[in-house]
Amino acid sequence: MEANRFFWHSKRGHGESIIELQNENIEEKFKVVKQIVLNNYAFLNQNESRSAYAYKLASFYNMNDYFIQLLLKKIKRTKLEDQYSFSYLVDTLYFFLKKEKNKYKNKIIKILKTRLNKTNYSINESASVASLISLILDLYKDKKHLEKIVNEYYFLEPESSLDLSMIKINYKLTLNKKNRPQFNLDYLNNIDDYQTILNIIQNEKSIEHMFPLISHYTTKKTMYALANNIIESEIKIKNRIVEIIYYSNLCDVKLMNKLLASFNENNDIFDSYVLEIACSLKSKKIKKFGYSLLDTKYKSYAIRIILNNYCNNDYDLIRKNIKKIKINFQNSDHWYEIEESLISYYKRKKIDMRLLNEVYYFMKNGLSSTSRFKLVKILLKYNFINSTDIQYLKLDANADIRDIIKKYK
Repeated sequence: MEANRFFWHSKRGHGESIIELQNENIEEKFKVVKQIVLNNYAFLNQNESRSAYAYKLASFYNMNDYFIQLLLKKIKRTKLEDQYSFSYLVDTLYFFLKKEKNKYKNKIIKILKTRLNKTNYSINESASVASLISLILDLYKDKKHLEKIVNEYYFLEPESSLDLSMIKINYKLTLNKKNRPQFNLDYLNNIDDYQTILNIIQNEKSIEHMFPLISHYTTKKTMYALANNIIESEIKIKNRIVEIIYYSNLCDVKLMNKLLASFNENNDIFDSYVLEIACSLKSKKIKKFGYSLLDTKYKSYAIRIILNNYCNNDYDLIRKNIKKIKINFQNSDHWYEIEESLISYYKRKKIDMRLLNEVYYFMKNGLSSTSRFKLVKILLKYNFINSTDIQYLKLDANADIRDIIKKYK
């Protein structure tokens, strides 16, 4: 296997890469393995760890100290805000350190202390620090020392926003952090009319992150009142109204017709919410709307709308358009959402067996090992997978895939 093909499989977490190294073709693949170890190629930020897989690839070289030094250097220069990369690097370091832990304890403690250096921490930054603390506790079991380090920090920064609540619960730590006052949600019970919602949208700047909760407490009658006024509303108000409707999950076809009156007016935010809602609705009119989007920049939404309203006559159209979709980490063509729509299709009782070809296509080419697990389950259910693929999947980066596939020969 050429290095570029090896890299293609490795980014996806495929078992093909493990088998390639088992066949002792390791020298020419070293640069790729190094790249895999130092970079998180998991598509999703959560529930898709590639650390054990990266360690498995690197273990063929018997160069633990070398990889540990590389990981430590990169952890030091990676920003806490980049939680996607930081936590991956820390998790990967854990696997290398299990045999070398005592040699590096002081260096890791020093890294933690240098990161406890300010008052304000974002959610991502807190999660990154938590991952480092978790590594220390899992490897060294020195809870009292860790508590001392963190509590000294909280003493010096009593107003700190560093949130270690989950670490505190999971490891039963005693941390002396002041609790910040919580947002009072009682007033949300009074959201039952158009004017109240409109006042919040117009006047309450701090409420943006509460939109999902506002949507939960808003009635369908109020949703219709908001939609009735959407055409005359300014762009900012339109966007917030459609966001509330989106989070409410109360939109039906009749309400969608009101939203479509303001669709495609050079307002990408509004259009994206309307299209996401349309992907969840079933009707002939919505399907016709989906067809109208096939030759536009919204092709990916068109495919999802048609899949949600699928009949067997749609197969050739779906097959042709899926093959044109780019699968990349930028998700520029929204391949991941199309993949999820295809997975949802298989929750139906009656399915078009031909679409298993597209399920298999995403299993081989998709970048998310989490959704690959769902695809594999579908293919196994309908016996649409061969013995060679079984052997590859037994070495997949996704532990759930390895677990369900181990009983197959």
